[in-house]
Amino acid sequence: ASLNEFDIDPSMILVNDFDDELIPMGSSSGISPNVGIGFFYTSNADRYQEEKGFFIGAAANQSYPANVALNAPKGNLRRAIHANAVAGVRLVKDKAFLEPSLWVNYAANNNINGNLSLKYEKLQSFWAALSYSTNQAVSFQAGYILKKGILKDGTMRIGTLGSYNLGGTGQGFGYEFYLAYQFENN
Repeated sequence: ASLNEFDIDPSMILVNDFDDELIPMGSSSGISPNVGIGFFYTSNADRYQEEKGFFIGAAANQSYPANVALNAPKGNLRRAIHANAVAGVRLVKDKAFLEPSLWVNYAANNNINGNLSLKYEKLQSFWAALSYSTNQAVSFQAGYILKKGILKDGTMRIGTLGSYNLGGTGQGFGYEFYLAYQFENN
C-alpha cells in the first residue's frame, strides 16, 4: 500500500491543444491511496540454482483506483488497475542455466503487452539475456556476478541493458544500468 501526493500547477503545463477539457483551470493538489497485491511461487526454492524448476507469479497495482482531481472542466483523471503475470522455467546443466520466460502486462481498457525472454547464466559468473516485447521492442542485457573478496557474505550483480523499439511509434534506443546485492542464505 502507498499514499501518493500530487500537486498540479497549470502554469507549468506545456499544451498543444488549448481546448483540451482536461487542462486544469487552477492549481490542485491532493493525496491518493494505492493498494497492490501479488504472489510469486518458485518450485524447489531452496535449491533453485542447482535444479531445474519453474516459477509463476501475478500482481495487481492500483487495486484501489482513486481519482486524481484536476480542477478541469471535464473533471478528474481516473486511475485504473494495472496487473501483470510472469511464468518461466529454469533448465540447469553444469553450473549454468537457461531460463525462458513470459511476462504479460495489463492496464485497464484492454491495453495488453507481453515480453518473451531467454536468459543464460553461468552460476556465480555472468548472465546474458535477449527479450522481445509485443510493443516491438527488442533488448539485450548482460552482466557480471561478483562474489567473495570484499563482498564476503553475498554476491553483487553489475549489468546493463540496451533496447531498441522497432515499431512505428516510439522508435529509438534505450539504455539501463543494473546493480544489485544479494545476501547469501546460510
